[in-house]
Amino acid sequence: MKVFRKRRGVSEQKTTLITVALALVAALLLYMIFSGYVPTIMGKAQVTVESVELVKSTEGPCVFTCTVKNTGDKPAKAVSVKLANEQPADFPSVSEASPLEPGRSAAVMLTSGSGLMSDYVGGLTYPLTVHAAFLDNSTYTTALTVTCMGGGKPWTPPQPGGGPYLYFAYMGSAKIVKVSIEPLETVASRDYGAEYNGINVFQMNSGLYAFMRSGLRDGKIVKLNSETLEVEASIPITLPQDNDWVYDVASSGDYLYAVLSNLTVIRIQKSTFTIDRTADFYCYELAGSTYKALSTTSIQVGVDGQHLYIAVDSVTSSPVGGILKLNIPDLTVNATRCFQVTGPSIIPWGAYVVGDYLYITDYRYIYKFDKDLEYASQNVDTWMWEGMILYAHNDILCAVTSGWYDAGGGQYKGYANVQRVNLTDWTDTYLYEEVDNPDLSKWFTYPLQADGAYIYFLRYKGDGLYVVKVNVDSTPPEIVAEIGPLS
Repeated sequence: MKVFRKRRGVSEQKTTLITVALALVAALLLYMIFSGYVPTIMGKAQVTVESVELVKSTEGPCVFTCTVKNTGDKPAKAVSVKLANEQPADFPSVSEASPLEPGRSAAVMLTSGSGLMSDYVGGLTYPLTVHAAFLDNSTYTTALTVTCMGGGKPWTPPQPGGGPYLYFAYMGSAKIVKVSIEPLETVASRDYGAEYNGINVFQMNSGLYAFMRSGLRDGKIVKLNSETLEVEASIPITLPQDNDWVYDVASSGDYLYAVLSNLTVIRIQKSTFTIDRTADFYCYELAGSTYKALSTTSIQVGVDGQHLYIAVDSVTSSPVGGILKLNIPDLTVNATRCFQVTGPSIIPWGAYVVGDYLYITDYRYIYKFDKDLEYASQNVDTWMWEGMILYAHNDILCAVTSGWYDAGGGQYKGYANVQRVNLTDWTDTYLYEEVDNPDLSKWFTYPLQADGAYIYFLRYKGDGLYVVKVNVDSTPPEIVAEIGPLS
């Protein structure tokens, strides 16, 4: 037999309490709505990465920049970014006292030795994570990747008389561009595909060649058709160390001479485009009572038809530079020279034979030697800090330089300079320009070619990449033409 129980009703006292509680909640919600607090606790927590770039300059250091925008509707009290294996870096303008409001943007910049402690390879892709914390203690995290542009040694000082065209590779890419000199305009380009993570173009009177890197230690030296940019022949190369390059290639007679970072010289016969000899060399410095091999962070090669002059850097407690003089074509050692340098190190940007003298150039100085490698003189009064020596012509050296410095108050200034140094009396004239707050990740110059009175180089401006033509016979050097921005 079922027993039906009578349900109890809600007491009048409880009903009153519930009504009062609901009224208080409604009043509180109305207050929060009119005070603007509801979006903070009920809104969206989100930041969006507007731009991110990782650029490795020709000197080796990296610049990483990241800009984010608060695309939610809560103020962010902290934003940080973590690139690859680096420690998280805070966005300096964002704090609890100065939050990133909805719709506003903030940026962070890291450089080698200041936030960036790892080495990066041009063409490779790295993970990064952006993390934001908001005033109500909610958080948001987003993950993405960035491809490193540049890296290694993406240029080589060109030989005079490169012909009616310029050829260059976009830094950190597998694309070569062809530009006519007269008129100054782009006429062709070719992308060689994702297989390659960097290209170094060697433009010479005898032809067009390039080194194409396809991995940390793998690549090939190729002969290119100067009209179509197609690869006509190739030679596989195994590099001696990770992230390495074929540092320089010189041409003399029927041979090319390619130099690796371990001072291995590869002789290539042009007519058959095959390796017919490989030789290993060393430059030594006296360390106490013993000799040790110089390091080879950078190498430049000069040639005079009878000899190769290989300039080698060394970063030691007693900075020195080295020169190795080889007989060609047989690659026997003629002489070696180790010499003290004035600065913290010598990192050669050029080795040039002009008349009876050899000129070795680094960041800031020009060292002059006779052909027996006897030291002659040194020029210290130049603007060549962070510079790239481009061309030796009529007893002058031409430098294309760029850089930036902290002007204080969160402001930066970028500078670009074309310098002309007279080798007989060391006097110089220059074309100098400063720009306020440039895009530091793209602020650089990139030498291309020199011929007669003119030099050509790439330069980033505010709206993109330009090819610039400068007359260095004028005093001071004068820009006579430019094209850009290039696509």
